[in-house]
Amino acid sequence: MNGTAKLSRKERDIEKAIGGGRWKSASREETAKHVKTAQAFLRSGKKEGRINIRIAEGDLALIKRTADSEGLPYQTFMASVLHKYVNGQLVDRRVLTELKVIMAPKKRAKSAKT
Repeated sequence: MNGTAKLSRKERDIEKAIGGGRWKSASREETAKHVKTAQAFLRSGKKEGRINIRIAEGDLALIKRTADSEGLPYQTFMASVLHKYVNGQLVDRRVLTELKVIMAPKKRAKSAKT
């Protein structure tokens, strides 16, 4: 053995992407968010229930893409979304963005008065 590992095609593609600058390190905030999510799942204990659902292929593809961007397996991501929904913690990012836009002028106007 010559000390070099043989990489799979996917691994070579990843290596090229890293070397080409297409990937970047996650921010501390982003990393902390993922750690917090993982810790919440660990605290929740064993998964006792199992479900089997049919879902449109397009929706499943979007779920998998979103889960991948969050650094989670898609089934873990789906469980997280369902957990947040049933506990009233699921927040639509578009709504948050709109609220920020609506609230931004009020904050500036308030700070200009002081």
